[in-house]
Amino acid sequence: MRKSSVVSVHEFLQIWLSMAKQKKLQRVLVACSGGVDSVVLLRMLASLQSSLSLQLVVGHVHHGLRETANRDARFVQELAEQLHLPAEIEYVHLQDISIQHRRGTEADARHLRYQALLRMAEKYQCDAIAVAHHADDQVETVLWRLLRGAYLSGLQGMQAESVVPQSHMRLLRPLLSFSKQAIEKTAQQNGWSWVEDESNQSLRFLRNRLRQRVLPELRAIEPNVSEIIGRFTAMVREENDWLNDWAKQLFNTYITYDETLSAYHLSTNQWIELPIPLQRRAIHLLLTCFPTEINWTARHVEDLRKLASSKDPSAGIDLPGGFLAWRIYSQLWVGPRPRFLNTKRQTVREVLLNEGEWADELGWIWRLTRHHISNLVSGNDWGWTVHLPPEIHSLSIEDCNRSWRVKTRVGSKKIQDLMTDSKLPKMLRAAWPVVKAGDWLWIPGLYSSSRIHSKDAEIARWTLQTIPPKHVQSLLQAEECRILWRRDKEE
Repeated sequence: MRKSSVVSVHEFLQIWLSMAKQKKLQRVLVACSGGVDSVVLLRMLASLQSSLSLQLVVGHVHHGLRETANRDARFVQELAEQLHLPAEIEYVHLQDISIQHRRGTEADARHLRYQALLRMAEKYQCDAIAVAHHADDQVETVLWRLLRGAYLSGLQGMQAESVVPQSHMRLLRPLLSFSKQAIEKTAQQNGWSWVEDESNQSLRFLRNRLRQRVLPELRAIEPNVSEIIGRFTAMVREENDWLNDWAKQLFNTYITYDETLSAYHLSTNQWIELPIPLQRRAIHLLLTCFPTEINWTARHVEDLRKLASSKDPSAGIDLPGGFLAWRIYSQLWVGPRPRFLNTKRQTVREVLLNEGEWADELGWIWRLTRHHISNLVSGNDWGWTVHLPPEIHSLSIEDCNRSWRVKTRVGSKKIQDLMTDSKLPKMLRAAWPVVKAGDWLWIPGLYSSSRIHSKDAEIARWTLQTIPPKHVQSLLQAEECRILWRRDKEE
């Protein structure tokens, strides 16, 4: 943090020029609420506009949450006119966020604000958005995130240069190294007016309680608390970058993306031998791959790490935003909650023996053909195959009743035990199909009560084949799973 008592034009210019080095800034949207911080930011940029060959656009977001919101919008509009700058005011409403996606007034307002600023910046073809966060905001942010259980990367605080969430728009914070006191003194010395947001005095919000109660006490203990936390966030950022480089290598080595399920998965056998800090870091990297504004906390990361080490082969945990993490033996999956969970066939499908192909309501593809068994090529692309006994003229397809028993060479066995022995993923068992015709039974990939003798090879027979949907194929990849892509053995 700078020890300057005011925001000098020279210091501000040097900061801005360093930001412009990466990519030239020709047109910038300046977010202005009308408060002292954003007014100083706007006026400083306006004073340098001609020397920097910079075009400015003033952006104001009207949340409609306060009686004085219209006053603030008028103030910003008049200030922009005074500075001969174009201004854009956008109205947003918290009720536009669906109930399942609401995270609290502060978080929802912040989300809507940045989305509105992004729309304005894109409308005016701006290169970046400038906001007025300062050093005191940085202290509040770190404390706020710490209390909310932020992961280590969250403790690096705000960066002077970043991007708007879920976009490529640059987000600039040129006042981040200046104190609130220096900003207010700058406005006072220059006679710049501003408006006060009375909601900043409300102790209803955690950030305000930190600002009004916790920070004064911290400064009484250590006057340089802002500078200390500033150094701390810089160190965290450096170490975070180093750990991320290692984590990316682990991510590329151990973690795979499955497009069918829009989920990531990894094999836990080697994973659990890795250093725990790197496990956590790679898991956090995995979570941040999902296009969502969920604040993944240290608790989420640790829960996933423990799930990867769990001895329960079918364990799972719910995550925010409709995401799910689940184990399938030695595989850990993380992604949106699969749509097929808890779905079953609504009816029993009765099938007459006629050649044809069809898909059932759960996406399984079936095919009936009639030919000599010796002409059927084993190992074809049609997944599982069974030859029907000659006395069968119709059959039914339904969900397995796992309490049923089937005959084996040594007696009988429950279908549930058959599934367990074959390591069929637990989440697939309820809707796994069974084909019945009287006492005859076929469970694709698991069991068939047919038996074909060599003397029957030249007899024309009905053959039933099936391919499961792609998500089922993906979930059968676990090393322990004994259901193979082959023609079923005749039991």
